[in-house]
Amino acid sequence: MRIPLKVENIAGGPKPILYATLRIPQFHIYRPIRFVIDTGSPQSAICEKDALIMQIPFNRIRKSIRVYGIGGSSVEAKPIKRAVITFRNEEGGLEHRTLPVIYACRTTKRDMKTRSLSQSLPSILGVDFLIDNRFKLVFDPVNLKAYLEEV
Repeated sequence: MRIPLKVENIAGGPKPILYATLRIPQFHIYRPIRFVIDTGSPQSAICEKDALIMQIPFNRIRKSIRVYGIGGSSVEAKPIKRAVITFRNEEGGLEHRTLPVIYACRTTKRDMKTRSLSQSLPSILGVDFLIDNRFKLVFDPVNLKAYLEEV
């Protein structure tokens, strides 16, 4: 089975993109979302902009980790368990995959420059998503083609 991806210019170059719907049952959230498939990221994450749009209640998630983002800015990452991502396969059918954990992120700095930069970053599906779902990424940036394929 293949999952077709879009190829779009983000952060200075072509990136493979998955348009999907994310459902977070414990918060009654069901929203469309655009993910960059990022093989350089070990974990999947909801960016600050998407977290704000989804109105993720950060104060209701007790655990958090600190990660350091672009320019060394501190980012608070809150684990969300058992979110469900839905997307279309090559035949047009819906695929539903449960994410054991995805991190909702927000910057801890309050200055406008850092907040603006943090809110410009995309949500990502990392290597954890590829491994958990046994997907390989095929990415041809020259011809602007990409897809995920089950292995």
